[in-house]
Amino acid sequence: MKSWNKAAAAVCALAAVYCTDPSPGEPADSTCVDLAEGGGSAHAVYYELSWNDDGIIETHDNGSWTTETDLGYRVRVDSGMVVNYSAQLVECDEGAVDICADEASASLWRQLGVGIPRAWAGHSSGESDPSAVEETHAQSLTSHATLAYGSALAQPAVYCRSHYLAGPLTDTTENKPDDDSLIGNTLWIDGSYTAPGSQEAIPFSLATTSAYGAFDDLASENGDADVLQSGHASALVRISRPRGRMFDGIDFATTDLLDAGTVVLRNLIVGSHTQIYIDAD
Repeated sequence: MKSWNKAAAAVCALAAVYCTDPSPGEPADSTCVDLAEGGGSAHAVYYELSWNDDGIIETHDNGSWTTETDLGYRVRVDSGMVVNYSAQLVECDEGAVDICADEASASLWRQLGVGIPRAWAGHSSGESDPSAVEETHAQSLTSHATLAYGSALAQPAVYCRSHYLAGPLTDTTENKPDDDSLIGNTLWIDGSYTAPGSQEAIPFSLATTSAYGAFDDLASENGDADVLQSGHASALVRISRPRGRMFDGIDFATTDLLDAGTVVLRNLIVGSHTQIYIDAD
């Protein structure tokens, strides 16, 4: 059985990790999917990795950008990268297969997995899936382009969520920078910050070797919860990460930069949002 409970249990049993529960909004009352409908044939799933620039207040000709954090710091990012490790879809819990037959049941969102961990620090989703793209790719934090991350052929299944993972740079990472001293880092950034009420820009460099992965519910273009029946449709899965908000919660005047690197990575991954565009037969 491939389910959220199984995947989450595998991760928490394999590593010392922490998990957080999601608090998503309720889907529309009319949402109803017959998850028992199976069959069909394998269909392609395409992945894109994009940026959410909410919080960015200025962009510069060389690609660098400036954001203002929730604590009032102005942070300029001059260069940096995050290493993408994998993206995949995760099947719906088997307990949701008769959702349309039970109008008196709890909401669709609860039946599709509220209470299943949203994110953890670790190296995998616990269980690979035919829908997975597993390729380490170093992506610039100052490139505004969306990354066409790859595609996979998903066998007939019913998917409710995605899993996205970032991990350390290796010798074989696609788009690997020439600086071998960066090997082992998952994220690194050079920039400067200006404290609230100050005019002085203070340079900083931060990095982290941690890996971080996050589940997210699939959302349609209008934001409602959605599912993919891969036996009957192909799909584009776009995972958007909030680089404009990744410094939130960091007090640069008091926070160790090593700790700050881990917080930045967590903000970037946990704040990601998955939108799915389904092309049915």
